[in-house]
Amino acid sequence: MRALIWSFYNEIQASSETHAFLMTTQTPRLVFTQSFTSMCKSSEKTASLIESVCSSGHKHGAILDKMANKLFNMFAKNIVNEANSAQHKLCKRKQGTPTVASDERKIKKLQSRQ
Repeated sequence: MRALIWSFYNEIQASSETHAFLMTTQTPRLVFTQSFTSMCKSSEKTASLIESVCSSGHKHGAILDKMANKLFNMFAKNIVNEANSAQHKLCKRKQGTPTVASDERKIKKLQSRQ
């Protein structure tokens, strides 16, 4: 299941078209959850897990939508953090060497207080 989640995340990140569609759609959570759910149901590895039943008689597939919603929250947070980091990196002030004029102003200011 972990490998499936990771491959789904990588597919979203690798395909700029998929990423752009997910970001511009009116209902990104719905698109994400339906895509993830259909991917899980079509995978041979997870299909048997989804159809299995616990000792109390509950199907594991019943929590698939809830799990997809939680994954959407996690993925969205990571995508937003990456976008914010990229933006902050662009806007960050560059450290430069102080100019002679600024050094002279500082010296003059410190000497005038005496």
